[in-house]
Amino acid sequence: MVFNELINRQYLTNDFMEEFNRLKTGVSGFILFLGLDKKAYIGTSPLSYIISYCNKSSIYDYDPTDIGYLNSKEISCPIHLVLPSRFDDTLAPYNKESMALTLFVPYMNEAFWQERKEEIANKLIVRASDVVSGLSKTIIVRNIVTPVSLKKYTSNKNGSTHGWAPLISQVGHFVVKQKSFIDKLFFVGQWVTLRSGESGLPVAAYTGKLGAKLILKERLNK
Repeated sequence: MVFNELINRQYLTNDFMEEFNRLKTGVSGFILFLGLDKKAYIGTSPLSYIISYCNKSSIYDYDPTDIGYLNSKEISCPIHLVLPSRFDDTLAPYNKESMALTLFVPYMNEAFWQERKEEIANKLIVRASDVVSGLSKTIIVRNIVTPVSLKKYTSNKNGSTHGWAPLISQVGHFVVKQKSFIDKLFFVGQWVTLRSGESGLPVAAYTGKLGAKLILKERLNK
């Protein structure tokens, strides 16, 4: 939006815009938020903020840009299970649990998700039950967030959860630098191109810290 809508085209070279427009956006997410009437039992699984689970060897041929895997009878692709209230008990009432189940998916239009979201959410609960014993019987609240929702509330292109796609051709390709070629224009967030690639909120926060240092350094030098 900044380069295509806010900056006058006369300040942008053709070479830069061609390079910028070649960047590919990362995938979006389908997120199912759940409220449980008791603490989730995850057996012997290690307690961590995110549990990444794949019940089959499909992780080796899993392509999050392909919507086809959601058409199967059951979801066999990797899912990400988060238990926020396990680490912050203010995020759920006493002895209750908050949970989020995430699939990385491509951006599709609103009609697609309106038609399929309940079906996909139910499949997701079945798959997560492999990790959380008796999950379906403990759900008292459920809320579905689709890529359309993510785009609406974050303004991220195609509801991307991690900025630019983590492709070899893009990692370390410094197209969108923190200190831009326009005086006093700095960038922070998941759309900054970094040597490490883009990784959502943690890296976005990290670029905020680096951006503040760049600004302070420039002011002190003057």
